[in-house]
Order: sequence, then C-alpha cells, then structure tokens
Amino acid sequence: MRVAMIGWEFPPNITGGLGTHLRELTATLGKRCELHVFIPGVEDFTERHERFTAHLIKTPRIKNIYENMDIVKNYNKEVVKRVIKIDVEKPINVIHAHDWLTAAAGIELKTFLKKPLVFSVHSLEKQRTLRDLDNYPSQMEKLGVEKSDAVITVSKMMKKILVSDFGANEKKIKVIYNAYEERAFEYVDIIKKYMLRKPLIVFLGRLTEQKGPENLIYAAKKVLDRKKANFVFVGAGHLVEPLKRFARTLGIENQVMFTGFVSEDEKKSFLQEADIIVLPSKHEPFGIVALEALSFRKPTILSKNFGALELVRDAVVVSDTKSDALAAAILDLLGSDEKRKQLSKKAGEVVKSLPTWEDVASMTMKVYDGVVYS
Repeated sequence: MRVAMIGWEFPPNITGGLGTHLRELTATLGKRCELHVFIPGVEDFTERHERFTAHLIKTPRIKNIYENMDIVKNYNKEVVKRVIKIDVEKPINVIHAHDWLTAAAGIELKTFLKKPLVFSVHSLEKQRTLRDLDNYPSQMEKLGVEKSDAVITVSKMMKKILVSDFGANEKKIKVIYNAYEERAFEYVDIIKKYMLRKPLIVFLGRLTEQKGPENLIYAAKKVLDRKKANFVFVGAGHLVEPLKRFARTLGIENQVMFTGFVSEDEKKSFLQEADIIVLPSKHEPFGIVALEALSFRKPTILSKNFGALELVRDAVVVSDTKSDALAAAILDLLGSDEKRKQLSKKAGEVVKSLPTWEDVASMTMKVYDGVVYS
C-alpha cells in the first residue's frame, strides 16, 4: 500500500504531542507500507529515510500561526502539488492528514485524486487556545471530519467531542491511543546544573493557558507556606515571563525555576529526579507526557481533563485544575512516603500494559485497509 501522510511538526521541530506522534508512528508504519511523509522544512528536498520517504516543503518558521495563516495555506497548496506529482509516477492508495493544519490538502487531494482520506484529530484548536473559534482552524477541523472516509482520534473523550461539536458519524471514528516506549538516554545532573534542592516538584509541558501552569504557581505558594520544596517548570511558551512575575509577586521566586526549552536528555533527567510530577492541563485530549511521567515510576498528579486517564487512572492522583485542589494533592503526597511508594508501584504495572507504537501502526493499517478495500 502506498500512503501519503501530511504533517506539520516533525523532528527536530517538535512543539507538542503531534510531532512526537508522527516521529514514532512513521518509524513503525513505514515497515508495513510504502510511506511518503510531507512536512514543512527550511528548504525543499526529498530524502529517503530507513523506513519512509520524507518530502520537505520549504516553509518559513513561524511563532504565531494566527498571524501567519497564509503560510499554512500555502504549505497545503504545495503539498497538493507534490502528492499529485508522485501519484502520477505511481498511484497513491490513501491520504492521511493530521489536524486542521493539513486538512485543506487532504480534502483537495481526496477530491482531485479520488482516493480515500483518513483524518487524525489529536486536539481541537479551541482546546489549545481555550477560546471558541469560528474561523479557519475550526472550519478546517469540521470539514476534515465531514469529508474524510475515516477519522482517527486519540481518546474516547475526543471522540465524544467530535460527535457532539461536529455531529460526526461515530461509526467512522476509530480511537487509537498514543503509545510510549522507554528508551535509553544520557543522564544530565540537573540537580547540580540548576542548584536544586529536594523535594523536587516538576511540571513538564508548554507554558500556555491550556497546560494550566498559572494554577500550579498559585498552588506552589500554598504548598511552600507549609513545606519546603522546589518547583521546576520544564518547557517553553509565551507565559514564561508572566509566570516569573507572578512568582515574584507571591514571594516564591527563589523556590520556583523556569528552564525554558531543554533537550530530550535533560527533560528525561528532570523526570528521573522528580519527587512528584504535576500536570494540571485544562484540556488534554490524550497527553503523551502522562505516559512519560509514569515510565519513570514517579508519583504523578493529573488533572481530570486528560484523555490518557482512560489508560492510567489507577496509577495517578486525579485532581481538579484549581490551585486549592492541586496544593492539597501535592501536600498529601509530600506527607506520605507510603502513598508515593504505592503510586510508583502502580505506575510500573500500568507502563507494562501500555500499547506500543507497533500496536498503533498495526491499528492504523487496519483503518487504511478499511477505507481502501471497503
């Protein structure tokens, strides 16, 4: 089977779960089909990887998508041209687009080539921005769901949203959970590098409204009024400076640190050294970061908004996103060695039962077979 997969993020340019998903999926899916992956790049070129062919389309790097929507639209137009070109050489069997950023290309290719379209929805833009949107992103999300032959989403929670918000036909929506596989990494002594003290409470993710870091800052104040600890926010985002100012206002700037962007090795080193990991997202259709945290057998507090809870609920503390609830959950774990040990044990058990990326690739191929041979 010959597959044209259209993405927006890909290593080394990863800002969230979509980039991680594509990196892992393409590495395993490429063993099962002839896979062509179309992604933005700093220059135009085609490169044969071990398991797939990458087609890079020259696209300027942008910080604010909403101020550069024409770049997204032009990228989609270029993808259409490139896919049509390789289809002439040898027919494509299925088109696979991811999220609103690539929906336009997927829909146009389905119409022009008369080939089935699979549309993956990892998250909705209104969940990322926490605003109701009646604009190009939301229009493309709705059209992608309507026009596709099959929809893949990352949780039952996300499936329900697509049915309720878009009136989607639930029979064509397939839930395929993300996977996480443990890999070796080079340890970085982050305790020494950043002069940290234990206990260490770690937040990992983009510093944006969706991820809820401001609530954790306020919770940190309530915890630090009663216990000694260090809070570390690992990740970059537009809220970094406002959060630093908030910490200074609360008088906790010496116990709260912001790392900015860190390498994969350093990120995993923070997870290894963490005493408690807190992920207070306001919306998280899945949240691969939750699986990462559990893979280190760490006591983890997840907000009730994680789709990943469908897999890991028994191994985490589930909290409301409000600061009082987060502070109470953190203080409860800090005060009980036994609870932390129990959660670490449960995390180890859950990690063994998680799907692998081979599982994800196998289920994705079944979706392809369903739309191609139906």
